[in-house]
Amino acid sequence: MSTPATCGRRSLLILVDARAKNAPCKFALSDHELGPLIKLQADLLESTKYTMGVINDQYRMIKEWDSGEAAAQAMATGDVAHPDHGLHILALQAGMYRFLKDCMLGIISEKFEALLRGSLQADTTGEVLVIIPHQCPYTVGYSSLEAIVRESQYRAPTLRYIDRLEALVSACKSEAEDHIWMLREYPSYFAETVNEHKEHRPELLSGVRCG
Repeated sequence: MSTPATCGRRSLLILVDARAKNAPCKFALSDHELGPLIKLQADLLESTKYTMGVINDQYRMIKEWDSGEAAAQAMATGDVAHPDHGLHILALQAGMYRFLKDCMLGIISEKFEALLRGSLQADTTGEVLVIIPHQCPYTVGYSSLEAIVRESQYRAPTLRYIDRLEALVSACKSEAEDHIWMLREYPSYFAETVNEHKEHRPELLSGVRCG
């Protein structure tokens, strides 16, 4: 079983790998969704004719539309964002890349000046360079659903790699099988589950007249 320290190191490696291999625009919407602080709800935003691009070459670009309705329709597609949300995305990513820069400075501090000058050359005559795999393999048949959810925020948000989707389906299947097996084999778990579901039955809710 992985320890918290191991999981933390693994998450950092996944984060560095994903951010190094993908442009910031790939994470724009996911960073916004996973960073709830200072994020205004959509119904609290002021109507505007301006939007900020969040995909490909339109990333960070401000566009003026003919009307607020046209801008709102464009924001609904997910290709652009409200300027307030766009500012939130840029602020989050600025902090993220400052953090990654500090990490890299800690790893290659003695070579940073050479890197800035462009004179740093990879030495391929010595030991083989260690490259972080884009998809870290698992040592067990399936991953826990909790592990997949926790690691998803560090990975590039894409379904390009089917093995991640397969791992998610496998985790859900195994979680359901474990639940059914425990219902059958452990009376205390069965009783706890039944009581938990009983509390949410509509006929047990208090009524205005019947109490």
